[in-house]
Amino acid sequence: MTALLEARGLMKRFGGVWALRDVDLRQEATETLGMIGPNGSGKTTFINAVTGHLALDAGDVLLDGERVSGRPTHRIARAGMVRTYQAVRVYGRFPVDENLRIASLPHYERVGRRQPLEGVEELLARLGLADKRQAPAGSLTL
Repeated sequence: MTALLEARGLMKRFGGVWALRDVDLRQEATETLGMIGPNGSGKTTFINAVTGHLALDAGDVLLDGERVSGRPTHRIARAGMVRTYQAVRVYGRFPVDENLRIASLPHYERVGRRQPLEGVEELLARLGLADKRQAPAGSLTL
């Protein structure tokens, strides 16, 4: 089975300091992973590198088996992966599917499209939230 996300041999160096050194990760579509570690351990560098916000010195990132490393961030986003920041904004009274549509609006305005995220149903299914599409987003736990 093809992994949802796969990182192979990621390397990133800042001057003489290795931020990522031969990092591998494989995440299946059915898994939820967390990343923990002390400040300076490379968590943010990993996320930035995987999502294209930071160029890797070496290694490959695959999304659904397709190589996305080296692509611009907007192309990685179109492939289905975006970086979000720690300030999560959820509109608690709005349904889950509307929150996803709202979150996609800035992307669609940048690429000149008029319809927000056409793949909401697919995304809900991938996240295991299809049965909660009309639930108030504030009723879900993070």
